[in-house]
Amino acid sequence: MSDSATPRAPVPPPPADPHDLLAEGARARKLSGEGEGVKCLVEGMRMINNTTLAYVLFALWDSGFYEYSLTHPRFSVAEAAEELHLDAEVFAMLLHHLVGCGILRVAEEQMELTEYGSRFSNVVLRGTLNINLGGYGTQLTNIGPLLRKEITREEIEKSHSGKHSGLGTEQLTSVRLVPSVLKILAEHNLHSMLHLACGSGGFLTQMALSDPSFHGIGIDRLPEKIAGAEEKLRRYGLESRIRLMQAVIGIEPLPLDEETRGQIDVVASIYLLHEIGRYGRQRIVDVLRQIKASFPGKLFLFSETMPPATPDSVKKMPAQYSQLDYLLIHRLRGKGMPLPAEEWKSIVADAGLKLIDFKEVYSIGLFLAEL
Repeated sequence: MSDSATPRAPVPPPPADPHDLLAEGARARKLSGEGEGVKCLVEGMRMINNTTLAYVLFALWDSGFYEYSLTHPRFSVAEAAEELHLDAEVFAMLLHHLVGCGILRVAEEQMELTEYGSRFSNVVLRGTLNINLGGYGTQLTNIGPLLRKEITREEIEKSHSGKHSGLGTEQLTSVRLVPSVLKILAEHNLHSMLHLACGSGGFLTQMALSDPSFHGIGIDRLPEKIAGAEEKLRRYGLESRIRLMQAVIGIEPLPLDEETRGQIDVVASIYLLHEIGRYGRQRIVDVLRQIKASFPGKLFLFSETMPPATPDSVKKMPAQYSQLDYLLIHRLRGKGMPLPAEEWKSIVADAGLKLIDFKEVYSIGLFLAEL
């Protein structure tokens, strides 16, 4: 095809004086008038509408409405507000906003989800909001002050909600990873797992609920995480099948006796190793060598988010966009960065482990190696 026949994007008018708002408005109208141009007002309001809806859903779900809605398919606004101990006036405002968005409808003086709204009521969307709004929302709203050097990274890091980012990670992990991990364990006849940095126990809980023969040990350095995991195990009656302990995961041996080590079939790390990588690649290698020394011959299962491979890959919806968000958040927070699969394979080899299998589940790399 000749250059003359190649379709070309519309050429925007030259920049106006940004302080001359009438001239800028004319430029915006010119852009909006192009057949393939940006519909400025429509696109802007679409962004705002989606953002507002996300914050409304997060506020409701974070206040107990998600669980309530699952057990009350049709409900009275006043009764729901009273049972959930919420401000009835604000609660009604938020619910009527959802009516306007087509997510709820009024039926016989009560409310219920629409068919469209049912697409929003799921753990994947909830986990996404927990991570991005609950965990990192305040940090994202402070990007401007950070860019202008009005605040420091250390200052916005203090606003990070580990509770919400951890909860969201558990929710998404259970949906995306647990089925694949269960399949791997079944293929290798494995029933006992040591979960490093287990957080509040969501992953181990889902594994145990899915496999009646599963037993596990969870280790985390934070006492509040262990306390949350203990509460979760009591809720599901899993105290006899999953044991918890507080310890630091690093280059020092874990405080496990030989009998306990012998009972473990597989050691698991879920989104942990890249965080260790903030101290350098060698630290990851050293930690893996320590795990190998403690569990020689056992299997090691780990998962990590894959970074976008190329700039063009961000056009693929939806996984690649979530990877871009993840990349931005970790850069802003100065945390460990996601690495490509080939780099993880190189690290595994340098640590003396033998890679057995690798697969990509959604945008997650799932690795299985022999220690």
